[in-house]
Amino acid sequence: MEYAKEHIKEMPELIKVVVVGLDIVKSKDVYGDKATNPEKEVLNIVCENAELGIKLSETVNYYPAENKKVPANSKLGKLITKYSGLKIGSVISLILNKEGFYKLVLA
Repeated sequence: MEYAKEHIKEMPELIKVVVVGLDIVKSKDVYGDKATNPEKEVLNIVCENAELGIKLSETVNYYPAENKKVPANSKLGKLITKYSGLKIGSVISLILNKEGFYKLVLA
């Protein structure tokens, strides 16, 4: 555990990661018993930075194709706007704090 904490402290605050997976899953598959709407479909975005040994996933609300439009103020809408689309191979940024928690750069 100490190694992990020391390793995180050495990492840069702003990190680029590559999208390696985009999966539509049920909310219950991500959150288990804590899912407020277990059957709701969500988009699970899997990213990694192989050089730094980081692999993480972020879950956002999914908007089926029949909706035709993703709300611009949603997390998915902000990702699409900021990074000119979202697909496997897209490079996105995140901010990593010294405790190991991250936040996607959306603005």
